[in-house]
Amino acid sequence: MRQGLAARGQTPAHLEVPPLVRSALDAAHATRFPHSCSPEVGALLRTLAAARPGGRVLELGTGLGVSAAWLLSGLPDSGRLLSIEQDGERAGRAWSVLRADPRARVQLGDWPDALLEAPFDLIFADCAPAKTPDALPTLARALRPGGTLMLDKLTPRARLDGAWHAGDPLRDAAFAHPHLHTCEVQVTRHECVLLATRTA
Repeated sequence: MRQGLAARGQTPAHLEVPPLVRSALDAAHATRFPHSCSPEVGALLRTLAAARPGGRVLELGTGLGVSAAWLLSGLPDSGRLLSIEQDGERAGRAWSVLRADPRARVQLGDWPDALLEAPFDLIFADCAPAKTPDALPTLARALRPGGTLMLDKLTPRARLDGAWHAGDPLRDAAFAHPHLHTCEVQVTRHECVLLATRTA
């Protein structure tokens, strides 16, 4: 729908790519950084952030700031975003874009370092070391009750090859966790996300 409206020059203002996201995308394209979130994931991040007035949001894996910009585009003025990145050059480039927003902070370090500031209302785990079955209990503990964890870049089940027919350990851990209500959402033909809300 977005592409069709854009082709006719009829995109409503609320469907336009937010300016901060555009700046982050330009920075990512300029350095040929291939790991930014998809527009569909970005729209979902914006929606989740909008539901957290006064919320504390954590992103694990800043990259060049595209997903952080999407989060900020939905986050109410009273919210705060902490994004952590282990690569110093990427952290610096992302901060050069995100520092325009006073709600944002980019921290250089490994993802567990950010959990020292828990609890959070929303955690977006966007770095591979945090998207493991072993990391999941730690992430769940870093959420407030009612807080949501999102993990992206999962392959839809129908597209998994035979090696995964016995199950996906990350999905299995998320659905089996006693304090998480989890669902899987397919955002494109090639990508799913997991959404998990802490119940206690």
